[in-house]
Amino acid sequence: MKTNTHIVERLAANEIFLAGHHLKKDVAVHAWNKWVIAGNANKEFTAEAVNLFKQLQLKEKSITEEHLNKAINRLMLTIRTMSQ
Repeated sequence: MKTNTHIVERLAANEIFLAGHHLKKDVAVHAWNKWVIAGNANKEFTAEAVNLFKQLQLKEKSITEEHLNKAINRLMLTIRTMSQ
């Protein structure tokens, strides 16, 4: 898979994108939509970003409840150890 690192860097630096994509807050989503509509360069950038995210989608693997509980226990142990 060929990844355009320029797009990734621009997405990581774009506060409107991060707020709209990750936080899903109405105001941030509205700001993102307004930004996309603002110009052709923004639309092209957005199309490239959407393409990148489509390439990155992964299928989650099913795990057993036992495996999940072991992972939770390891995580909690690490948190307790770090907080001491």
